[in-house]
Amino acid sequence: MKKMIVVGLYAAGFAICQQPKFELADVHSSKTTRSAAQNFGGVLRAGKYVNRDVTMLGLIEAAYKVKKDAIAGGPGWMASDLFDIIAKVPEGTKMPEANQMLQSLLADRFKLVVTHETHPVPRYVLTVGKGASKLKPASGSGQGCQPVHQSGGGRGNESPFMSNIIVDCHNLTAAEIANNLHQMAGAGYFDHDLIDDTKLSGSFDFRLEWTAPVALVAKGADGISIFDAVDKQLGLKLELKDVPMPALVIESVNRKPTANEPRVEKELALEPAKFEEASIKPAAPGDPITGCATRAGAQCAPGVPCAI
Repeated sequence: MKKMIVVGLYAAGFAICQQPKFELADVHSSKTTRSAAQNFGGVLRAGKYVNRDVTMLGLIEAAYKVKKDAIAGGPGWMASDLFDIIAKVPEGTKMPEANQMLQSLLADRFKLVVTHETHPVPRYVLTVGKGASKLKPASGSGQGCQPVHQSGGGRGNESPFMSNIIVDCHNLTAAEIANNLHQMAGAGYFDHDLIDDTKLSGSFDFRLEWTAPVALVAKGADGISIFDAVDKQLGLKLELKDVPMPALVIESVNRKPTANEPRVEKELALEPAKFEEASIKPAAPGDPITGCATRAGAQCAPGVPCAI
């Protein structure tokens, strides 16, 4: 028994030693004000991992690949204080490896200690409604959801940005339906992940029509929320519930990181970012919008939802 314990401790220690680490890291508080902060996640650039204007919650989310609402405990500053991280990585490092290195950095520089537990987490849950499902068994080979073109942009004299979103979906399982609903309706409707609990088997075809959140109030009785659309058109139900899910519990974390090594300033200086090639020209009058609008649920062009 004693031998087994010694071997187990040795194996655990060896595993800890093998946790990949950044070769060198510059960690400091960001000078950006909270209102002006724009974080785009960690990126690998010229042999370095770069993550700017990021909160501790954002760092933990990136390092452990968990959603912020699946992180429990910890002090309030984790969601407000901003940090900049620039770290040197070995040649050929991919993002999954960099995220493991980020775990080591958080433990070393912020003394972060976490445990893995199961906690109730808010999730939108898709189930079959009171009646039977209205989904049709799949009848073709195509798969996915496509926007339905609406001549004139919508009904009557309706503005293209006020018209309902209509999609035809084919050959989707219940789990894929949940995933597509989350993507298509976007953050304007879903501020948490959406999971399938319909217990339906097989693949299905359906058409779905709903109103974007930005137009819902203006349309009044003519508008239909994604929740009502799923209920009335698909015979399914969407509810926000607390669901037991794997969660990362913060046991302890320091607000101030340990000091950088003296050589950091010289060895981790970044060259100014620049495009390799760029073309800028005025848009022609009357051209349709080809990029997604920033507001959730808006349409890129008449009848085309941005989030598909």
